[in-house]
Amino acid sequence: MTETWQKAETEFASLQETYRRIQGKLEEVRDLQDECRKRAKQHKATLESLRSDASLEQYSDRKRKIEEIEATLPRANHWFLLLTLGNLDVTLLTKKDRSSYKQQYEKFKLLVTVVAGVLSLANLFVFHNRLTDAALQFLLVWYYCTLTIRETILRQNGSRIRRWWVLHHYLSIVVSCCLLMWHAGSNYYSFRTNLMAYSLYLNFVQYVQYYYQRGSLYRLVTLGKVHELDITRDGPRVKTWAELTFLLPLLIFGYSWQFYNAYQLLALWNSGKPKGQWELFTTGILFLILACGNCWTVYKTLQQKLNRDRAMQRARNKKA
Repeated sequence: MTETWQKAETEFASLQETYRRIQGKLEEVRDLQDECRKRAKQHKATLESLRSDASLEQYSDRKRKIEEIEATLPRANHWFLLLTLGNLDVTLLTKKDRSSYKQQYEKFKLLVTVVAGVLSLANLFVFHNRLTDAALQFLLVWYYCTLTIRETILRQNGSRIRRWWVLHHYLSIVVSCCLLMWHAGSNYYSFRTNLMAYSLYLNFVQYVQYYYQRGSLYRLVTLGKVHELDITRDGPRVKTWAELTFLLPLLIFGYSWQFYNAYQLLALWNSGKPKGQWELFTTGILFLILACGNCWTVYKTLQQKLNRDRAMQRARNKKA
């Protein structure tokens, strides 16, 4: 046996030893995770039994910390992940992994927003054919499908994404599919210019929101006021009235445009020319649902902001 081969054998033995150590550590981690899950469940029961002895702030803070611990432990996948990925464990074990995945999610949203905005602009002023329109709608179908998977993984790891925004993206998948399948007839071309202008405006607002919310979200995570996996989103994230004054007009105009889209589509469908275009009715109803849901979310956000301000004012008055 040559000296070179002996050196290679030594390297391989070292590799095997490192691999065995990794496997042993992984098994140890799994055992610790099972033990941690049992203790968290036990402590939650203890906490409920002592709820009357603790203040509301102490109880809420302890419950939040337990939920954060449980979020980092493996658990059964959400039904959407079961359908798309199977029973694959998507738990992100370390803070670094969770932060990296969230940053990739945000970069993905920003990149597709820019590409969709450029394509919408080109379709509005340069191209006037069904092929490039279909390319935009196909991009949006792929984007929203991918987005829902990524968001579900974030929720699986503890991100508190509002259920409305998850539902919003499910509905957006259906809207994009309907627009993709819509036959290029007279009704389509009568709605096309409005659709491309709306798509361009929507991507502009999402781009503005991304940069506006990113800095605000970073500060809130640093202060411990939001979860580290909370994300920029399509609706308002209001912590100050200055933020509300800046974002609300843009959002309200966009939501009003959704109502107009619903009206125009349902009016075209009601005209009955040509008959049998189910895409008109379906897309019109979905735009109406999206507009109503978005407006309701804005209302609830404003209500929560007012309630927080009143509670803080009462606390200051008590101290005074």
